[in-house]
Amino acid sequence: MNPRPRLIVTLPARTVAEARAQMAEAAKAGADMVELRLDRWADEQLAGLARLFPAPVPALATVRSRLEGGEGPNGEEERAKALDRARSHPFALVDLELERDRPPPSSPGERPSRWVGSRHFPEGSPVEVLEAAVNQPADEFAFRKFVVPLSVRAFLDDLLPRLGDWVTARTAVFTTGPSGPLGRIWARELGQPVVFSALPDHGVVGGRPRVEPSQVPVDELHRSWSAGHGRRFAVIGHPIAHSLSPAIHAGWLADEHRAASFVGVDVADEYELGRLAHPGEDRTWNGWSVTSPWKGSAARLADTRSEAVEATGVANTLTFDRTGARAELTDSDAVRRRALELVAAGAWNGEEALILGTGGAARAALFALAPRRRAVWVLGRRPEAVQTLIDSLGGKAARESERHPVGLVVHATTFGRGTTGPLEPDPLGWVGPGSTVLDFVYRATDPGLRHAVENTGAVYEDGRRLLVYQAAEAYRLWWGEPPGEEAQQAALRRVGCAA
Repeated sequence: MNPRPRLIVTLPARTVAEARAQMAEAAKAGADMVELRLDRWADEQLAGLARLFPAPVPALATVRSRLEGGEGPNGEEERAKALDRARSHPFALVDLELERDRPPPSSPGERPSRWVGSRHFPEGSPVEVLEAAVNQPADEFAFRKFVVPLSVRAFLDDLLPRLGDWVTARTAVFTTGPSGPLGRIWARELGQPVVFSALPDHGVVGGRPRVEPSQVPVDELHRSWSAGHGRRFAVIGHPIAHSLSPAIHAGWLADEHRAASFVGVDVADEYELGRLAHPGEDRTWNGWSVTSPWKGSAARLADTRSEAVEATGVANTLTFDRTGARAELTDSDAVRRRALELVAAGAWNGEEALILGTGGAARAALFALAPRRRAVWVLGRRPEAVQTLIDSLGGKAARESERHPVGLVVHATTFGRGTTGPLEPDPLGWVGPGSTVLDFVYRATDPGLRHAVENTGAVYEDGRRLLVYQAAEAYRLWWGEPPGEEAQQAALRRVGCAA
């Protein structure tokens, strides 16, 4: 097995005070070093750099130029001044951009190999350009790092087969963009000498601010590599940046000291989805959460399927083992759990429900509700899609002449998730005082549904509770037991949902 890469945490700090606190946090979480992005600091903060030392963990000073995606100077003279200022402090390493900086002559008594050579390529750069840069001499550097934005397809098909020849004990190659997390969670197998990571992600709604979104929380990598390579999980979707799943699972993994990482991967098409499911023998997965638009594809990708997946044709959870991938529909478990809670609380009598939509989330909700002895209506834009749904799962088509307030409404369309225009079809008339509306959408960009529901005197609940409930069921499938009740309540609070 390859040695564990050194873990370097890129701090989002922009002040001395923030940096001191984050350095201590990174050290506690298992970091070997921190990176201070001094190009992001104002002059008055740079004047106080001496207050960072002595530091609880060695530090790397970086002045990333605007040409390479930072906020620092591009010109040779300005860069030399900025780097000299960093060099005057006891940083363990100083980052030099290979395209515009050169190591200055060593001072008497100065340690050799104090320099990191880096190059960040623009999007669309051919792999051949990266290859030419990697093959340049590197004797004066402690290590070099090369970073290029790549899709999942380009990473798996074009870059990954070549990394074995490029990565050495003093050369690291990473990607950003959709494929960025992959090279980081597989860094040990790839022989990377270092990994630039993020501060721990748990305890913060939506995760911590990151200088580079592709970075993986340091505590997850540290725990994983302390156990070899640990277990690997991801949420797969397109887009994926909005997902709260990594932060939810990060909290549970940290609470229970699980040797595992959980990342978000933006998968652009079905080819990438299938390719990512089988990335190579030494880069296996343990589980995926799957979100829009890949729930139907996930069901087809699986080797075995639960009853709910067989009935609905959609899956939001995959478990990988030596026998292949098994598909589950934990969205359905979440709806059923919340429905039972509403009945127990006297908020719904359990008799009538309406499902708005005909896609994957609607199928999950109908599977959860229709088999019971209750009336469940389905309201959708296309009558033929409604009929197909009820033919396979039960329920009945909602008709204009039958409109009346029902106790439970499940909103399962994409309205509120970045789409524009009116909500179609209009569920009003089915909602009134005494109704509870469960919305699968969380972080809605359009509050129209909430406002319309609350104007009728009904109760509106966005998708955060359902998200935590389905995540808890996925966690049970992967680890053999769900997070404890206290841990689930903490997750609800973290995402902003009243426990």
